[in-house]
Amino acid sequence: MTTPTFKSRFIYHIPDYWTPEQALAVLELLDDLRQVIWSHYDLKVIDKVHAQHLSDPGKPSATASDDGSF
Repeated sequence: MTTPTFKSRFIYHIPDYWTPEQALAVLELLDDLRQVIWSHYDLKVIDKVHAQHLSDPGKPSATASDDGSF
């Protein structure tokens, strides 16, 4: 199992035995899920993220990687 190096609210353990094809399938699933969520909640999500950043001034600013891309 591999633990991600990025900071997250959750810890995910990714199996070391996935084939590259399986890893790609998971990435495609996550990408599709992101698109469905954005198409349904777009401005509501943006407003919520903006409100969270305003309510926690000690939180670091958004970076280029925070746009949802991998």
